[in-house]
Amino acid sequence: MKAVTLRPAAADEEAEWLSWDAHLSRKEFRPLAERGRLLWITAGEEKAGVLRWGLFWDEIPFLNLLWLEPGRRRMGLGAKAMELWENARRAEGYRAVMTSSQADEEGQHFYRRLGYRDAGGLLPGIAGMEQAMEIFFMKGF
Repeated sequence: MKAVTLRPAAADEEAEWLSWDAHLSRKEFRPLAERGRLLWITAGEEKAGVLRWGLFWDEIPFLNLLWLEPGRRRMGLGAKAMELWENARRAEGYRAVMTSSQADEEGQHFYRRLGYRDAGGLLPGIAGMEQAMEIFFMKGF
């Protein structure tokens, strides 16, 4: 496997980022990029995916999105990207990280394999936003 790195998205990469991250609005790109919360997952010199994060309760790093190109999945890139992201948060002094996955998504098993523990759930139940339960996961350092 080529070396996996996380590289902050630059302001001039907005259009490309938004083509990879369908859940981020154009108005949110720049503020998140400036805070270093949008990270390209690279394999060697090639972009392989994206990682977007924020803060839960303004104090716990929360992984909002981990997405890899379909041809790059199940190769260890996601696990390595998570390890790099977690290590950076630990080095910044955080004592835990969080993420979530819908109950009908495979991601829940991925996070559990990485040592994340179930930390509750939410049933959105808003008209027009019906979806499976969102499971929250937490990992302490």
